[in-house]
Amino acid sequence: MNAAEKTTSRLQYPDALAPAGAKRIGCVSYLNAKPLIEPILARRDVEVAFAVPAELLPLLNAGTVAAGLLPIVDYQTSPAELVLVPAGVISSDGPTLTVRIFSRVPPEQITRLHADTDSHTSVILAQLILRRRYRQWPQIVPLKGYRGLARPGRQPKNPPIAQINTDLDPDPSGRAGLNSGHDQQKNKGLASGQHKQQLTVTGTGADAPVALLLIGDKVVNAAPDQAVYHWQLDLGEQWKQLTRLPFVFAMWMMRAAAPDVELGRLLAEARRQGQQMVEPLVARYAPACRWPTDLARRYFTEYLQYEVTPQCRSAVEIFFRLADEEGLLPLRRPVQYLELA
Repeated sequence: MNAAEKTTSRLQYPDALAPAGAKRIGCVSYLNAKPLIEPILARRDVEVAFAVPAELLPLLNAGTVAAGLLPIVDYQTSPAELVLVPAGVISSDGPTLTVRIFSRVPPEQITRLHADTDSHTSVILAQLILRRRYRQWPQIVPLKGYRGLARPGRQPKNPPIAQINTDLDPDPSGRAGLNSGHDQQKNKGLASGQHKQQLTVTGTGADAPVALLLIGDKVVNAAPDQAVYHWQLDLGEQWKQLTRLPFVFAMWMMRAAAPDVELGRLLAEARRQGQQMVEPLVARYAPACRWPTDLARRYFTEYLQYEVTPQCRSAVEIFFRLADEEGLLPLRRPVQYLELA
């Protein structure tokens, strides 16, 4: 694992030790967050804790950080009240590229999904898509130790983006299941904690899991061999076809008891600056994260969106509603934003 991929929770001081009273924020180390965080790294008055998505909420609730770029489900699962900060978001209005199901069988035949648990949001989204679009309630098995699947003696093969299979929609309208009710007593998946089994992936070829949910940089730099995993579902694209809305994977959040408008405005300005830094970001991070440079450029400019639009706000509400209907994410609180204007 190279430095760009490390996900241990740590504070970063870009030039020297930050002064006392510096603001602390938490963020993922994935490539997708770089436009939101890069301008902040040059500041002496801000400390950044990098962690995998699932580890950021404890940092925020403990008061270790004042704001965190958290998976959107954390807003509902947090034991403490949070507010959404519309300073920046990781979303896609269609394909997202880095949240993907790889399967050796058609999606309507997936009965067990080995899920990368770095992001609880993606695990719930995967279940929503498989239930609402493919009428499948797969068992969710937490996946750990994934380092890629390949034939013996070969490195994992990155799927050519032009060959990604998107012709899997049984309902071209994409509307099937948006308001339909399903048996909430069927597999409630990872969110309910029912499935305690974990899998460390070591198999290759026929021994590999039938279906995998992967998120983040590993989708590009450690993807399963397409010769084995013929079917792929981009969950951002699947959500767009289901709802006609973008999907919000993560957003800045703060504790409701400790809102900081000044910090929110700083994060919003960082987003504006970061979106103008595409070429420097590609040059700095694509090689370190083992991304093809052209693909990294397209990722920043075509696949991802960072501004919190009215459509993003609607998408958050609908995602929460559908997840609640499926028994995947109990709604604890209404959606509230820390307005920065």
